[in-house]
Amino acid sequence: MNKIIEIRNVTKKYNNHIILDSISFSLFNNEVVAIVGKNGSGKSTLLKLISGMAKIDFGQVRKHVNPLHIGFVPEILPTNLPFSPIEYLTYMGGIQKLPKEYVKKKVNELIELFQLKDKADSKIKDFSKGMKQKVLIMQALVGDANLLIMDEPLTGLDVKSQKDLGGILLKLKESGISIVFTCHETKLLENENLVDRVLLVKNQQVKEVSKTTNSKMLYNMVFTISSNESIDDIHHFFISIKERYKESDSKQMEVTFTRPYTSSILNILLKKGASIEFLAPVNSFVNEFNRQ
Repeated sequence: MNKIIEIRNVTKKYNNHIILDSISFSLFNNEVVAIVGKNGSGKSTLLKLISGMAKIDFGQVRKHVNPLHIGFVPEILPTNLPFSPIEYLTYMGGIQKLPKEYVKKKVNELIELFQLKDKADSKIKDFSKGMKQKVLIMQALVGDANLLIMDEPLTGLDVKSQKDLGGILLKLKESGISIVFTCHETKLLENENLVDRVLLVKNQQVKEVSKTTNSKMLYNMVFTISSNESIDDIHHFFISIKERYKESDSKQMEVTFTRPYTSSILNILLKKGASIEFLAPVNSFVNEFNRQ
């Protein structure tokens, strides 16, 4: 594979606080890279550096493809858009000053690919979050992007929408588009045909780690609880299912489940008021993530 972007000894600071410290890695054509790490580790900052949306303090971001068209999909979805998908995508193409005939053809292709033909003239503000996410990705592709960058694309999506998104990303990969996305959920990581590499952001560094495709493996979870009552309730819950956990002073807990029904445990914790910070299969990737 050929390099499309090379990150060379890049450092990024905010208010004199180092977020990423002298990191180096490359992205290649026609590959999908997942970026993982705890909240606040610098994942979103890394995406902005790759896309050129954030200025580097030291080092170099070198593009090896010219022209390199980057489509960026933010985590926050626009709300109350008074447009249909066709109107919105056409408008976004106009902002980029793309030829009208090209935009019309591209919009039709995207409507077909994302299976929104029956909703092409409906108002986006009335869409489900999964459908809005599709439109957001579509607008990133109007400019014929050959690198798609997404920040937490699974956030808030139901199981069906997550599955649909995985299928769409696989089609985009097969069409030759390179994809980089951040995630704290494992659904996309488990697709052995989709994700080629996993990069872990930790302690201001970025390193490549292995991934697992075995969905029956153990899972590690880090979560936060907001009230003392919820903490006591969760203590009793773990005792009842005979699972060990670690607890910090900041009301944050970490547990590695030894049971196969992780999804049902996850639902119980959410009902008890837990805020999930991180969930991943237990493999070398998780061991790296937790190593002190």
